[in-house]
Amino acid sequence: MSGNTNSRQQRNKFKALCAGMLVLTASCATVNSTPDAPQVPPNERARAAQQHPQIVAQFGGAVEGPAAAYVTSIGEKVATAAGVPGQCTFTLINSDVVNAFAVPGCYIYVTRGILAIMNSEDELASVLGHEVGHVIADHSDRRQNTATMGTLGAVLVGVLTGSGDLMQAAGQVAQVYTLGYSRDQEFEADDLGVRYLLATGYNPYGAADMLGALGVNDALSARTSQREAANAIPAWARTHPLSADRVTR
Repeated sequence: MSGNTNSRQQRNKFKALCAGMLVLTASCATVNSTPDAPQVPPNERARAAQQHPQIVAQFGGAVEGPAAAYVTSIGEKVATAAGVPGQCTFTLINSDVVNAFAVPGCYIYVTRGILAIMNSEDELASVLGHEVGHVIADHSDRRQNTATMGTLGAVLVGVLTGSGDLMQAAGQVAQVYTLGYSRDQEFEADDLGVRYLLATGYNPYGAADMLGALGVNDALSARTSQREAANAIPAWARTHPLSADRVTR
């Protein structure tokens, strides 16, 4: 009887673990869908407008004048190609950090630092296209949903089995799901960005040139800011793939 009881308990634990993994898989399938027609929800635009002053202040303020107008003009071309003309706001911020990012509501931020390492308008368009791609694909919400549902799956396993070890194992699987999805988001945004480049008449190889410039900048930064340890992290464990990996892809 003892052997049968243990066997039954093991089967129950296995079923519970599978149930938790199904939650994870279902969450990925759900959040992986994108709307047929691109749109920027008005409520997200309103929320982004409220956050905008704080974001700009945090990064040293907004740059005004011809350079900012230039970024906006290229951004509008990209937004039109993405099917959301007039629904995005492009801001050049006064930071020498090499970066560009987007927030839900299609507020796109480009730093003075990343503008400085660009060698062509194609490269600028590729960066803006990549960030608009994140917005169009709804990556911010999808990442949050994946992480939340993954955590729920881990908790479900623990509750059904009473096993902290199984909960921890399921939590690690959830983390891998979230991590992999984030890397996939970067690749998807790259693909969308190239599509927008083609639609606007820019050279699609501008994306590869930009990633190459970012790779060179990363290498230089590693020599001066002790980033060698960070660069030693395997590419599969990164939420943002290395520039070289994205160029190869």
